Amino acid sequence: MTTLLAERIEHPGAAESSGGPTLERLITSVWHDLAHRATAVCPVCAGEMSPSLAGHGTCAACGTELS
Repeated sequence: MTTLLAERIEHPGAAESSGGPTLERLITSVWHDLAHRATAVCPVCAGEMSPSLAGHGTCAACGTELS
């Protein structure tokens, strides 16, 4: 099992200049898909992550769980 732990660190004066994807946007997107009982792209290996009745997602390819 792979565990992904992210902590937000605020940097004074830092701004998202590129407007590109961030870890927060990536995980939010995965949660959105799983919450709507849809499959999502695994943030670790890009495999297929499926929702479970327990309220988390599990990747069929690498076993990563998002809970």
